[in-house]
Amino acid sequence: KPPQAYFEAFQAVSGLSGTEAQAAASRLLEGVESPLTRLIDGLYHLAQEARSTPTVSGWVRDRANDPSNQKLEALDDFPGSTPGAAAWLTKFNAFLSEFGDRNGGGYGSEAFLSTPTWRDQPIQVIRLVAQFLEEEVEPPRQQRERSRRKIDAQVEALCAQCQDAQATDEFVRQLQYARRVQAVVEIHNHQIEQIGLGQLRRAVLAASGWLQSRGVLSAGEDIFWLDFPEILDLLRGQENAQPEDRIQERQEDYQEWSQYGPPPHLGLPDASLPPRQVYGYAKELDTGISQKAGEIRGIGASAGQASGRARVLEPWQTAPPVVPGDILVAENAGPLWIPFFPLLRGIVLEVGSIGQHAATTAREYGIPAVIGVRNATQVIKDGDWITIDGTQGIVRVGGQVANPG
Repeated sequence: KPPQAYFEAFQAVSGLSGTEAQAAASRLLEGVESPLTRLIDGLYHLAQEARSTPTVSGWVRDRANDPSNQKLEALDDFPGSTPGAAAWLTKFNAFLSEFGDRNGGGYGSEAFLSTPTWRDQPIQVIRLVAQFLEEEVEPPRQQRERSRRKIDAQVEALCAQCQDAQATDEFVRQLQYARRVQAVVEIHNHQIEQIGLGQLRRAVLAASGWLQSRGVLSAGEDIFWLDFPEILDLLRGQENAQPEDRIQERQEDYQEWSQYGPPPHLGLPDASLPPRQVYGYAKELDTGISQKAGEIRGIGASAGQASGRARVLEPWQTAPPVVPGDILVAENAGPLWIPFFPLLRGIVLEVGSIGQHAATTAREYGIPAVIGVRNATQVIKDGDWITIDGTQGIVRVGGQVANPG
């Protein structure tokens, strides 16, 4: 997280305090290149290259709309003999070389070794590229530059109204440092949570291939039903028994357990319960402002106002199609959805913090965002026309009728 010294320096020049100061200070922490900005630029450039070769762009659209084949074989029908197509495929493979070990789903940052990476399922990248094909899509770098100019203007205005030159100098110094610290969030997310886990998955699958070649395992995915000590014993030849029975037993257990729903509580509840404690982001929402009809509130995570069609996404969705100008409404957003943020007009999330990846990316591209909007996915229906205020943390439902397309 950005150092506390930065927030203290911001309070000294702004006169703000508390949650209001923290939110306003966080909205200034953008403008540093990161692996995520390179990734998004790479998707955009692949889309532009595809547009220059109609056969390739047509293939990308068709493949993105065909979920039947997720694996590497999905590229077998690529029109490589078309002029310009081979060059595009070379660039696509170079993109996979750098980002193919990314892992995880649309929701949060949670990922498992059993979760396929982009290298395993390149169709996920094809779908992301397809969403940047439209002519009206603005270059992401241009979006970032415009957002940075707007933020710099806010910094200049903030410094101009402060009469304490020493406080101003300290604020500028802390701001530059805090921006670099903020970039570490995305570097960590990419290198550790995404690439690191994806590379470990590759190593485990390589071990599985070696064990299959010796008749120890019958299928590559079977290795994910074993723990690391068991895998190491098999690799070292210290496991005499064949693991098939153990794997089958665990698969059957999983199948049975997956039918269970979570109980409402564990143990016997007390007859008299204490008042429910307010946790995490909900504390920041306790502003004392009453809700209005058709209006829900959260935390303003990225400044600005926007209106558009609500695209309500479920956690299990992979790379759902969005139309440029949609406003994403979800419980949370993670590594599989964040790359198409530049296409959005706004973001509404039920959970999260002002410094999380989704909020940071929204500010990077100048996209208004409101987080901590409790029950947003229940109150807002897919296709609703909504207006969001990313400064005040307000979401208004209704008004113009959204185009269902």
